[in-house]
Amino acid sequence: MKIKVENLGYIKQGEVDLDHDLIVFCGKNNTGKTYFSYFIYEIGKERRFFNIESKDLVSQKSREDGFVKITINSLSYIDNNEKLFEVASKIKESIKSNFDKKTPFYSNKNFEFDIIPDERDYYISRLKKLEYDRTSRLSKEDGRDVMSYCNKLKDSFDIEIRLSVEDLISEDEELLEDDLFEVDLFSKIHLRAVMDKVLMPNFTSTKFFPAERLAIDTFSKEISLNRLNDDPLLKYSQQRYNRILTDNIRLAQDLTNLSKRNGKFSYLAEALEQEISGKIVTSDLGELQFSPSYLEGENLSMQFSSSSVKSLASVIFYFRHIATSGSTIIIDEPELNLHPDLQRKFARVLVKAANAGIKVIISTHSDHIIREINNMVMLSQDSESAKALRKEYDYTNDQVIKPSQIGTYIFAENTIKSQTVSETGIEVESIDKEINDLNNSSVHIFSTLYDN
Repeated sequence: MKIKVENLGYIKQGEVDLDHDLIVFCGKNNTGKTYFSYFIYEIGKERRFFNIESKDLVSQKSREDGFVKITINSLSYIDNNEKLFEVASKIKESIKSNFDKKTPFYSNKNFEFDIIPDERDYYISRLKKLEYDRTSRLSKEDGRDVMSYCNKLKDSFDIEIRLSVEDLISEDEELLEDDLFEVDLFSKIHLRAVMDKVLMPNFTSTKFFPAERLAIDTFSKEISLNRLNDDPLLKYSQQRYNRILTDNIRLAQDLTNLSKRNGKFSYLAEALEQEISGKIVTSDLGELQFSPSYLEGENLSMQFSSSSVKSLASVIFYFRHIATSGSTIIIDEPELNLHPDLQRKFARVLVKAANAGIKVIISTHSDHIIREINNMVMLSQDSESAKALRKEYDYTNDQVIKPSQIGTYIFAENTIKSQTVSETGIEVESIDKEINDLNNSSVHIFSTLYDN
């Protein structure tokens, strides 16, 4: 899927292809990188746009083994290009009508954008590969709970939904009108969930880590306590701040509940905690705290923790408790407050995440992060020399990445320009030029003043 924009803040025109595992935005300050990242987040929030009519897609309805069984042919929903462009059009319509008009970079009356779907065969391939298994519950007014069990196997286009006969069938063993409604409702719910994963794979779950993440994490306790007082902070933030900050404040209010679940990506959190020599924990009051390995049993609030801990705390919490396969993370300045060695280690973890099924989008000024990504690109070769170097410099197999997995975009001169990722990695001219200029000036200054 491609996003094309015109007159978005500083950006007069530009196009970005989101079908990469790792997407890197580079450019000088005030060139629109954050603006565009915000816009991607808005699309993720407005993605649930399509009203699916499932009745015409039901290929089979039967009763067997105590269940009402419905089979839906999902292929017929995307089996033509017109449907794909209709979907893209509806996303655009939804965003146009719902995003925050108060945000200055959306207020330009000439702001336009297009969402360009991929080729039909791409979506059909995704649909065929998709595996889906989900249970849903619907509580009825008469006290009954109706359970639905949905399954879609890999290499099949059929979505099979089963509903318990005991929950649905009346005494005369006929489906009541309300029950027919529930059959249709569950069909829509599950078909929509499957199509969401196929048509909007980049946006099933999107998390934005803004530069303000340090302040939000530092005051997580106060933010959590405000939840008990009719959410005055959240109401204020909704009036004053953009959706990204409001969503992060809302998440900070619920850290206690979120921390009860450990997900499949906890190992990414542990990799970062190893680098900061401690663990990120959540207090009973919903405060993010740091438990350093050198102070056994002691937890420090964020205000007494190092700047590197503050910078990584919310990312660590996300990987441990929230991240799911197919989700997208957007990080504004991942290098924030990190020493060059930790920037490099963070880059390795982000590539591990990208290889594990989390789409990673970063906006960076860091030469250390770029060069570390380049190392991982060069080491992705299958040669014996590359394997030996991976072992020598302690790169694991999931800490290398192919050029085809990366999308790089340079923000300059009011445009977004796609940058080819070669077998040696990413080249960012504005960063390289500044480093060369600094080196040349330093050599000249030293030689002039100290060389006799």
